[in-house]
Amino acid sequence: MDCSRPDIFSLEQFSFRKSGEWVRYSVAHELELHCISGYQMSGRGEEEAERLRRLICVAHALACPLVTVATPVYRHEAEWEAVYDAAIALLQEASECAKEFDVCLAIEPRELTLARSMDDAVDLLDDAECRNIGLVYNPGYLAAHGCETPERAVAMAKDFILMMELSGMRRDAVERGEFDEAVQRARAAGFKEYISLSVGRGVAVLADDGVQVRRDLAHLRALRCAGRDGV
Repeated sequence: MDCSRPDIFSLEQFSFRKSGEWVRYSVAHELELHCISGYQMSGRGEEEAERLRRLICVAHALACPLVTVATPVYRHEAEWEAVYDAAIALLQEASECAKEFDVCLAIEPRELTLARSMDDAVDLLDDAECRNIGLVYNPGYLAAHGCETPERAVAMAKDFILMMELSGMRRDAVERGEFDEAVQRARAAGFKEYISLSVGRGVAVLADDGVQVRRDLAHLRALRCAGRDGV
């Protein structure tokens, strides 16, 4: 569930009193909500801390085990330390809240943020020292930005990967075989969680996107049928 699109799901307008209806609907239709995307952390301050707490509470109310976020943006080296320290403090506070509700957090590497690569993200997790915070592994993003190869990414982050992502905006990685390699290496390293299919965060969903999602689902099924169980 993507919180970057308030026209689809509004975090602020979510009614906890109706959460039971959501859960009953999910059970009746055999739906499983695995992840809520909190999109971009704004940086620092009580307002962002409250937003993260609400994300965690909503996840708990909907029986969702995972909340993902991208770390704050920084544009100049002079501001890096202050932004980094504030982000660590926010993540540590959010981690304590998440423990109470049996929810995990995961960081998404993203351009212009504190975690622009898997290496950055692993360093941040090491500094935060929170056992219930992990990583989202998006092989397409890493390939598009010249970051870690699947071999290197899985080797350094295998203990932190809580979700993999096949992004519709990064399909070159599928065509070049990098996504398939990443899945194989992650599974060989013990990854047993979910793979998320995404169209694109914070953008309008177009009619053709349904065709793309069906194509991506077919690709994942083909991986499994080829003998790569667990996809």
